[in-house]
Amino acid sequence: MYSQMGAIKNSSTIKLKEQSSLVNNYPLVLLTAQQYYKELINEFEFATSRIKLCTMNITFGSLMDSLHARLINALKRGVSVELVIDKYSLFRFKEGEALNFKHKSITIKRLNELKINGAKVRIIGSIGLNPFAHRMHTKLTIIDNTLYGFGGINFEEDAFSSNDIMFKLTDKKFLVPALSVLEAIKRGDMGNSEIEISSNYSILVDGGKPKDSIIYKRACDLAKSSRDIFLSSRMCPSGVLGNIIKANEGVCYFNRPSLASFPTNISIVLDQLKTGIDNKYKGDRFLHSKFILFKNSDGTKSFLCGSNNFNWRGVKYGTKEIAIYSKDVNVWNSLYDYMIKL
Repeated sequence: MYSQMGAIKNSSTIKLKEQSSLVNNYPLVLLTAQQYYKELINEFEFATSRIKLCTMNITFGSLMDSLHARLINALKRGVSVELVIDKYSLFRFKEGEALNFKHKSITIKRLNELKINGAKVRIIGSIGLNPFAHRMHTKLTIIDNTLYGFGGINFEEDAFSSNDIMFKLTDKKFLVPALSVLEAIKRGDMGNSEIEISSNYSILVDGGKPKDSIIYKRACDLAKSSRDIFLSSRMCPSGVLGNIIKANEGVCYFNRPSLASFPTNISIVLDQLKTGIDNKYKGDRFLHSKFILFKNSDGTKSFLCGSNNFNWRGVKYGTKEIAIYSKDVNVWNSLYDYMIKL
């Protein structure tokens, strides 16, 4: 059974007691990257108890320095501040920033300043021969009792100007399992899990086992039975899912190779050639939002949205991810409206 302070069981479905009218009373509020940044500026300023940040990448510049200053002020007010970041963030040959020692040194300096002022900074994972393998790709932000999650935004300068999203949630039925996922990440024992919030919502967690993703598998299962599929992702969908989407003639938005850095740009070219999927994205901003919308022949709708790129390569390498699965038509429509404006 799921307990409020306990760990999430691996490879399990965990049911939480459902309250009536959960969806109507506690909607997911969709935020763009720019709106999310404004929320962080305001919420950091007025936080009273805790700030927890979980991200794969963190780099500092003018935008991040404004957040950094507010984190320092929060620490001085007695707010508990904790950062959980993947070691890849400090990797010398990080994608798009190869040999950028200046960014790395500034990031280390800012993290040390936070630690000196009382913040807990936890570096997760290690770098092996394949630096993209076994990454912690989950993004969660908790400020007091407000959760921001199930999107793709890292704590980087460019992230706040990209086409990306996060959800804002104030219901503890989402907050409590998110906190448990964060603790499992810190302990290093996060496994594949599904946490049922209500008849309309579930949280899906990928534990990072290579070739074993509950999020990717759910996407494949839903895609097989869907009449219409709409996808937004950083990368071209690939593997079994890519083949299903191609056969379905799904509508896909992902970065053109010119918008991505090496080796992602090469991956996009190869995956698009292999699947034959047409790319509808014409925007000039880097696209980083990751969701799939499904519509069945009877008109019912569902979606997956989170940190997973829906690309087999990330699944093959073993990546820790989080996503939300829902049949909430209002949120589905919000994501669709966001997508067609890309």
